[in-house]
Amino acid sequence: MGDVTQADRDAVQAFHRVTAARLFDDIKNDTRTLGDDLGDDGDLVQAFARHRTQATTTQAAEITALTAEVERLRKLTNPEWFYHEGYDGEACETSPWDVIDNMGLPDGKHVISVDCATPLPSIWYVVHVLTDAERDAADTDETYEIKEYASEADARQALGEQP
Repeated sequence: MGDVTQADRDAVQAFHRVTAARLFDDIKNDTRTLGDDLGDDGDLVQAFARHRTQATTTQAAEITALTAEVERLRKLTNPEWFYHEGYDGEACETSPWDVIDNMGLPDGKHVISVDCATPLPSIWYVVHVLTDAERDAADTDETYEIKEYASEADARQALGEQP
């Protein structure tokens, strides 16, 4: 089943209100109008149009937010450093062309690999270096207790520090 929104509930309630009102009017007036509508100006058509408009607006906002997030993530994964295959740490270049220039390739056509490196955000941890007494009490041989946090502020808050 799909997620139900307030717009869905509102559209259904509007449908029920209009339908019930028409049924009661038909009974009271001894007429048969239930099922008829007033074209585009009818209550049911308008209720569903409002629902569609609200849903479309919500979806557009979600698409805009997701597009911005994709762009943010794309920027995080753009390579900033380039290396030739089998590189050492000293062979870092700032463009693929610099790597190719420094490979000393002979005349002719070549298939080469240019490896990429991407700067990623830091990973923040709270590290508790255990004392011998703490290791004994916890019955562990581990030297550290480590917990990862999304940001430096979150890690500092976990320790009770103010960022």
